[in-house]
Amino acid sequence: MTPSLKSLLIYAIVTAPGTAFADWSGGYVGLGVGTATDSEVAPGSNTESFELEGDEAFSMFGGYQVQYGNYVFGGEITFSRADNFGNENLDRINLEPLDFKGRAGYAINNFMLYGAAGPTKLDATFSGLPLAFTGINFGVGADYKFTQQFLIGAEYIARRTSGKFEGEEVEINLDTVTLRAAYKF
Repeated sequence: MTPSLKSLLIYAIVTAPGTAFADWSGGYVGLGVGTATDSEVAPGSNTESFELEGDEAFSMFGGYQVQYGNYVFGGEITFSRADNFGNENLDRINLEPLDFKGRAGYAINNFMLYGAAGPTKLDATFSGLPLAFTGINFGVGADYKFTQQFLIGAEYIARRTSGKFEGEEVEINLDTVTLRAAYKF
């Protein structure tokens, strides 16, 4: 094979549809809407935990990623708001988690699967009282790039937090599934 034929063949393979690598590096911001799939409050060590029923959750997020071949690493900050959690025996609780996430993913062209984990600060309002909880978040997600700037995705995040309420240790678990849309710059 002559050098010019080799060059032409390599150029055809590299530029063929579906073989180009998407660039996942850079900053991004976005919005999400989702629902709580599992919410639980455990008030103290001597009482049973109880499930919370809730509505949708909304989020805003931003982050930065770097790509090494097919591997993508980055960090993200997500602020969410989930209102009207409770049950028939409990006043409503408003939950506002602030998640700091490290992300590690694997990209195949315009599709990326990732895992995420990090610390969480959860602010809650119960009967008008502000409460603060801290803990961890962990989960998985998938993103798809429609264009070089527009991404859509889905994410499952579990949060395990604890804090004090009236002198007792209280745990709040909040798991969410979120549909996300982002702009990459």
